[in-house]
Amino acid sequence: MKFNQTIVEIITKRRSVRTYDTKKDVELDKIKIIQDAMNEEKTKSFRFDIATFGELKKRKERLGTYGFIKGAELFMVGIINEGSSDRKNQSINFGRTFERIILKVTDLGLGTCWMVSTFKRKQLAQKISLEDNEHFAIASPLGYSALKKRPIEKIMRRIPKSDQRKPWEDLFFLGDFTTPLVREDTGEYGIALEMLRLSPSAANTQPWRISKQNDGYDLYVMKDNRGERHAIDCNYNDVGIAMCHFELTAEELGLTGEWKMDSLKNNFLEYNLEYISTWKTT
Repeated sequence: MKFNQTIVEIITKRRSVRTYDTKKDVELDKIKIIQDAMNEEKTKSFRFDIATFGELKKRKERLGTYGFIKGAELFMVGIINEGSSDRKNQSINFGRTFERIILKVTDLGLGTCWMVSTFKRKQLAQKISLEDNEHFAIASPLGYSALKKRPIEKIMRRIPKSDQRKPWEDLFFLGDFTTPLVREDTGEYGIALEMLRLSPSAANTQPWRISKQNDGYDLYVMKDNRGERHAIDCNYNDVGIAMCHFELTAEELGLTGEWKMDSLKNNFLEYNLEYISTWKTT
């Protein structure tokens, strides 16, 4: 997927948008670019589509209640195949993939907002047909951000502290999880780690942790004990988003490598951390 701006510029400017400009429609050429990106990212495990709800403007209704989304008539939708036997990796790969689309949309100057559970699936089903084994996993409004934010939107950003991220020393470590990683010792990888730190997550929980080892950067996720409440596992989805930010930034910086699962790596149960993958240079 190609971008007009740098990945660092796109990631640092992207914010969740909950209030959209009702007087400014998304141009058809931009919709086509987004649809082409969706088709490019389609797999056997999931696909994406755009649903149009012009009637929402007329009736002043909303597709979802979380974040009080207002003014949007276009919604991007992520659809998963429930027949997958590996829900964990499906959720991780879904997060990596949908975030690439989100960043492409941001590059086009448009706003988005991840919606995992509180959107009305019956309304979506009227616009997008599902196969018997498919399920709506994600929806995001799509449009131009309104210049003036409503008071309720400012409140909604403060509740999960959406404008804040955990400090560097709480996320990145050297060796075990007792020694914080010194930013100056990471070289250009410090930029990739910073872009990972800025990744969005459900309720801004930021469940990922990084441990720098001799063979690369080990990625862990906080284990989620809330049970399976969604079509995708939120923490695994979030760690997929973080992987996307890191790998796209590394690629842009010319840092060759890839995420590889190492079966010899251990979980850190004392910290409630599950090993996910290792970024190894090539």
